[in-house]
Amino acid sequence: MAYYSFGSTSFSNYIWVNGGNPFYNPSYIEFERVNQVIITVEIYDRKNRYMGKGVTNGLAGWASVDLGWLPRGMSYKLKLVNSSGGTAQIKHGNVSYSPLIIA
Repeated sequence: MAYYSFGSTSFSNYIWVNGGNPFYNPSYIEFERVNQVIITVEIYDRKNRYMGKGVTNGLAGWASVDLGWLPRGMSYKLKLVNSSGGTAQIKHGNVSYSPLIIA
């Protein structure tokens, strides 16, 4: 397993994790919210096809979205969407994924 860590950010609409670069076989994303906000994690494949979503509760603090249900052997982009209005504030977070090994 590999981990991608990201730092503090705030957004009123949405933001792409890792600038929209994909993660191979992601298993989960977790992040710490500063304020009470519902954040939806939208998942897209490399061709920008919508694959599904995970929705967090509206509480401040840590939230985690399981991504293990996604088909394996593929890369996915993760988009954090503010579903509450106002400004979503994230302190930091992590994505767990498989490193892509090219032989």
